[in-house]
Amino acid sequence: MAACVSTSQCNGRQTCKPEGVCGCSVTYARQGENCEIFTNQSLWSAVACIVFGLTSFLLACWALDTVRLVVFRRKKGFEFSTSLLSFLTALAGLVVWINNALHSMYPVYPSDSATWTTLHQTLLAVYATLLVSSAYNLSLMWVEFVIASKRLWPVGSNLRHTAKFLICYMIGFAVVALTAVILSILVNRRFFTAWILSTYASTILLMIMLTVGSVKLGKVLEREATRAADVARHTTTNLTITKQLRLCERLRARAENILQTSRRIRAACICYMLSTLAKIICEQWSAPTGVQWLAVACLSLSLEAINLFNINCLRTSMQIDAWHREAHPSKYGQSQNAGSEQAQDGSVNGARLAKDHLIDLNNQTGRANNASVADAGAAATERNHASLDD
Repeated sequence: MAACVSTSQCNGRQTCKPEGVCGCSVTYARQGENCEIFTNQSLWSAVACIVFGLTSFLLACWALDTVRLVVFRRKKGFEFSTSLLSFLTALAGLVVWINNALHSMYPVYPSDSATWTTLHQTLLAVYATLLVSSAYNLSLMWVEFVIASKRLWPVGSNLRHTAKFLICYMIGFAVVALTAVILSILVNRRFFTAWILSTYASTILLMIMLTVGSVKLGKVLEREATRAADVARHTTTNLTITKQLRLCERLRARAENILQTSRRIRAACICYMLSTLAKIICEQWSAPTGVQWLAVACLSLSLEAINLFNINCLRTSMQIDAWHREAHPSKYGQSQNAGSEQAQDGSVNGARLAKDHLIDLNNQTGRANNASVADAGAAATERNHASLDD
């Protein structure tokens, strides 16, 4: 077996193994001089590609429906970018698993391992970049909502600086990822492994941003809920009381949902870090094929869970802006419309009351007329009887 430092130095479908020699990949468990013969262990890759390809497809459909909702409600800013990036992330994950399925089921795809490694690592880098960008956009969307809150305008400048920093960080992450792919193919395969480990810094930063953003947004929603409860206590209109109490309940429920989503994403990030480390150790020690694919399953589930929680929280957060407008109608130029609607409702109610009063008067008049006619008829009858008696 020939010595190597990168897959480009190996012939055919052989890869550069961790031992520094060319050979068939343990992950796909093939044999033969050109790694074209399937074994029983090759079923691991086929089954995993089918299962996770299906889950990625379902996630992509749900993400596409979220994009439809965002466009239908004419949302802009980080809400639109988060929904679009979540859909692209799910789509990239689907492409990754389709590419893996073709490689695991058809030995002739692609023609050599260098092409496969280039394509596979590029797709993984694109998938990771889109996922990180989507997750960061979720925290930026929370920051944007906090900035839009009237009660937090004094700290708006600091939050804007944070948003700019994260945007620059996401661009730098994409550049570093593509550079690592190129260097791992042309120079040494360990560059890509080093880049994967460097994603831990991005994961830790993501967890910090999600924690800060969820706490700040939770405080804003709790403040709005308290305000709605105060309005309900100091009003005498039953309709307003019911409306404000329902608003209070929804805001507090969504605040809890935001905090819960942040906790779930942090748990998925920790699972991603552990499963990534397990996958690298399995490759370095040439672990059995089944063990390697179990590590891949944990890694894939953690990544899809992060995107799933992003989409779910985005669909929840889209309702927050509507409730914020409901709580502060004067801030969005709705006071005049509300006044006109109240005036219109008042005129309609006045017309209905006047109509009911008129009907009551007519009924009373009719009853009086009927009574007078009956009295007149009774008097005439009595006079007739008296005349007959005479």
